[in-house]
Amino acid sequence: MPTNHLPHLTPAAIAVNRFGLGFRPNGVMLANNASLSDAKQWLSTQINHYQALPTAWQKQTNTLTSLENYQQNQQAMKQADDNEKKDAKGLLRKQIRDDYQLAVIARAESALDTPTPFIERLDHFWANHFAISIEKPAIIELAGAFELEAIRPYVLGNFVDLVLAVEKHPAMLMYLDQVNSIGPNSPAAVN
Repeated sequence: MPTNHLPHLTPAAIAVNRFGLGFRPNGVMLANNASLSDAKQWLSTQINHYQALPTAWQKQTNTLTSLENYQQNQQAMKQADDNEKKDAKGLLRKQIRDDYQLAVIARAESALDTPTPFIERLDHFWANHFAISIEKPAIIELAGAFELEAIRPYVLGNFVDLVLAVEKHPAMLMYLDQVNSIGPNSPAAVN
């Protein structure tokens, strides 16, 4: 399509779509009421007002609690008799699914409500770049905590800190099967 037939896009429209998550039906919420007439100011204002733990994420279970819950449920399943195991497995699957759904909802609500859409877009980018698969039940349980603990707090910081947080997070270690990765001279290999 020839460019002369394209509607004129204002600098504000370009900034919101290119660097944010787009306009909202009720207008754009901006950090500290920054003006969209100056895209640089709009972006820099967001950096100063980003919250790694917005309201939408505050209900998310942390890694330690998720791992403890998962381990307790696994032990309860092992101790259950054959009749109870089926019910226990179903209950465990439901709990894992519900926890994962809370993380998905938190991510969506955060994107919809954020006054810092550029930073939220960065969160999504890095969470996608350092993706984990949820095919393993234990990872499903940790998926929300992974983004909350390994991505969101480090998104505006030093890249090395972000990478270290990602690679040390239990969700990534499980995804990469590092639990089974033991060298011949490792202390874990001796046991």
